[in-house]
Amino acid sequence: VFFDGTDEVTNALANTRIPIGRAVRASNLVLGRRIIATGVSIWPTSPPDEAGHRPCAFKEYVLQDNALTPVAYLHERFSPDHAPLGASDDDPTGDQR
Repeated sequence: VFFDGTDEVTNALANTRIPIGRAVRASNLVLGRRIIATGVSIWPTSPPDEAGHRPCAFKEYVLQDNALTPVAYLHERFSPDHAPLGASDDDPTGDQR
């Protein structure tokens, strides 16, 4: 996560104990999200597959304030334990840009 916003934005996004969406809502911030890319990445923990990799879904996006000024860039990877690839027809990993 990279951010360059107000102290409210910094405090909300720097809290690693609360998911980002919940932290933003709890801070009463109004931030838009512009998705940059989605796809498949590598999950950084074990157990790896036979090739030593564990594929996972990812999403990159920019959070913007009311003036559409970017205040944060995020690259999220989703645990394959909780969001397995190919789990639904709406699989976010099908749109690789």
